[in-house]
Formats: sequence, C-alpha cells, structure tokens
Amino acid sequence: MQADLTMGNIASALTLQSEEAALIAELQAGSEEAFAWLITRFHQPIYSLLARTVPDRADAADLTQEVFVKVFRGVGNFHGESSLRTWITGLRCARLRTSGAGGCGTSSRRFPSSRR
Repeated sequence: MQADLTMGNIASALTLQSEEAALIAELQAGSEEAFAWLITRFHQPIYSLLARTVPDRADAADLTQEVFVKVFRGVGNFHGESSLRTWITGLRCARLRTSGAGGCGTSSRRFPSSRR
C-alpha cells in the first residue's frame, strides 16, 4: 500500500512538472492567455505577501504589478532551475529590496527600529 502511495505521489509530481513546463513554454512563446492565467493564479498570493510588508496598500498594488512586469520581461530567461512559483517569489523579494522596504521576511511594521 505504501508503494502505491509513493508511486501516486511521484506520478502527481511529474504531472505538475509537465503542466508547469507547458505553461512556461507558452509564456516564453508570448501567449497572452498563459500570462493572464499566471496573473489570475499568482496575483493574490503575491499581493498579500507584499501588503503585509509594505504599509501602504496602493504601494503593495504597484509593487505587485511591477513583479508581473518583471515576470513578463524575464520569462525568456527562466530555465526551470526552480519552480515557477519560487522564481516569482524571488522576483517579489528582489523588488522589495529595491523599493527600500527590506527583503523577504522583513517588515518595518514587524520590527521596532531598534532591532533593524
């Protein structure tokens, strides 16, 4: 029974990897439909993480949009060393650092200035 569960998990992971590879190929080919799906799938999680880090909601929305611009412009350089989700999260972290809001896992609202 345990072997069946393991094989099922492997099959499921392989299916997800092949679906992600197909999505990446479509994104790299410039598919607007694939990009729209990507935004639908990842917009809320990215915005939510930014909104917890950046005090102003409008700034969080702007940063979210900038992350997706970076995804659109940079997807041709994505080679699959990580999952698409991990890559997008890395872009979010980089955007936070360049905005002056800190990096991932830091927030001016969470830590008093004496601990920064």
